[in-house]
Amino acid sequence: MRSLKLWMVLRLYGVENLQSYIRKHIQLAKRFEQLVLSDSRFEVVTPRNFSLVCFRLLPPTSEDDNGRNLNYSLMDTCNSSGKIFISHTVLSGKFVLRFAVGAPLTEEKHVDAAWKLLQDEASKIDLRKFVD
Repeated sequence: MRSLKLWMVLRLYGVENLQSYIRKHIQLAKRFEQLVLSDSRFEVVTPRNFSLVCFRLLPPTSEDDNGRNLNYSLMDTCNSSGKIFISHTVLSGKFVLRFAVGAPLTEEKHVDAAWKLLQDEASKIDLRKFVD
């Protein structure tokens, strides 16, 4: 059944259009990764994989939860805004945020707006709450 779905996508869009679609999303994720790398408050936790960027807001100290509460708070605030949706995972014991480009109409301006929201919300967080 899954092969039928893939076959339909290839028939509808064609190989070239599908390649273009995937390459566009990879470029948008690359842009987001560069934005994260340009802000010393954040770190990219693992190399970008296709259109997925795993990153986190660095905790103010080496706290016991390794930034879990801090990043959960950032994720929850951004998701509650209704403007973006980011998910999370745990990599090597670090709670990290996942930014995935996947919507067909996503453009550079959307990636920039998502990054601005993340930066703005990170600036509003009272880091003293997250210090041991």
